[in-house]
Amino acid sequence: MDADQVWGRIINHAGEVARLKGGREFTYDARGRTIHLHSVNQMISRAMISRAAIEKALHRVSLRNTSVVQDLPAPSYVYAILMDPRIRAGDW
Repeated sequence: MDADQVWGRIINHAGEVARLKGGREFTYDARGRTIHLHSVNQMISRAMISRAAIEKALHRVSLRNTSVVQDLPAPSYVYAILMDPRIRAGDW
């Protein structure tokens, strides 16, 4: 798994609507080595995911559920981003 390719996909899809496992929508900005999370209606208070956290989660794909990444910041969002078909691109 190439972390640079996956990070590139995350950057390319920043600003697009993504969905949590339960269906709630959110968006994110990818700036530098950080993902800043937003709900569709308001900013999620200081919620960020580092590229390092994404790289740790990549070693665990395909993710069965959010409990696999529970030790990482914003695990529901890490799961949602990495399991999004646009990010997976058929790689896992």
